[in-house]
Amino acid sequence: MSDFSSQAVIEFLNFAANKGLINKATANAKRVAVERVFATVDDVDRQDVRQIDIETLMHRFVNLAGSEFKPESLASYQSRVKSAIEEFLTWKQNPIAFKPGRRAASSKAKNSVRAPKANSTSELPVRTGMPAVPVQNTHVVPIPIRQDLTVLVQGLPFDLTKAEASKVANVILAMASEYKT
Repeated sequence: MSDFSSQAVIEFLNFAANKGLINKATANAKRVAVERVFATVDDVDRQDVRQIDIETLMHRFVNLAGSEFKPESLASYQSRVKSAIEEFLTWKQNPIAFKPGRRAASSKAKNSVRAPKANSTSELPVRTGMPAVPVQNTHVVPIPIRQDLTVLVQGLPFDLTKAEASKVANVILAMASEYKT
């Protein structure tokens, strides 16, 4: 059986940085985040990253060590841990075809509308002409709306104003239907 431990993720990040598959600074930032976040969990939870729920993991991390970090840093840690695990799993699946990060895009792709991936609730389309918000200045807000459904609102800036929040709320309200199927 292959190793899918958090330690294997760290080793992958070191390997990818040394081989030029991932920018060294990026890989180092992800490695530090993985090390610090997984340091707060039991050995059992470190054994297989495929079984980890990132939101639950980060919730525990915030409860145990969150007071040491700014909210922006916690959001960055969550993003880095998530992308490190995703890249690791992609690499494990097919090392030869591995291409890091979904963020690297041509200038043509940056100006077009990007459709959400199938079965993905966290990636929203990016509209042409809309300024992109840097990931480190935003966070993901989980909102449980039904017993079996939690919606993730991504890209909200930490300095969101009430007027901006109203704009977001109005867009969501416009999507609602009056009947339940």
